[in-house]
Amino acid sequence: MSIDSQLDSQSRREALERMFKGSLAAGSLSVIPPVQAADSGFTDAERAMLEAVAYTLFPHASLDKSHYAAVATALQGALAADAAKLANARETLATLQQRGFLSASQSERESQLRAVEKSDFFGVAYGTTLNTLYSDKVVWAKFGYEGSAVEHGGYIKRGFNNINWLPRRK
Repeated sequence: MSIDSQLDSQSRREALERMFKGSLAAGSLSVIPPVQAADSGFTDAERAMLEAVAYTLFPHASLDKSHYAAVATALQGALAADAAKLANARETLATLQQRGFLSASQSERESQLRAVEKSDFFGVAYGTTLNTLYSDKVVWAKFGYEGSAVEHGGYIKRGFNNINWLPRRK
């Protein structure tokens, strides 16, 4: 007998809710507060590189540069917390800068990041960018995401069938 058939729909719903809330808590814990970035010692050029890396990883032309600046600040804090990762980040950023990362096209930037994908810097940059950018409620609003439905009784009670973006059948 499969696990799915053993669980009733209420139990499954409760399990999914616990998993969702747990993933939200884990994700929110990994975002480094901007205050920690002040003593990281990054230069303006390195900060510009961090912003460019964040944009290259998750490019959204509709977002202001301020969102990517916030990511760079969080990245500075995350990298400053570990001396080895900070050293690797500085080395990687210098290499990318030498290769003309800032003036390269989006596809060239992606190619350059693929070359450093196995580095500690890339792991921190990817995770921090993902968590910082997509946990920002201002960003949610720009994408049309209304936020979690769990606190409002789930999507069934919040208009799960609100799909006016689909064409109507005749």
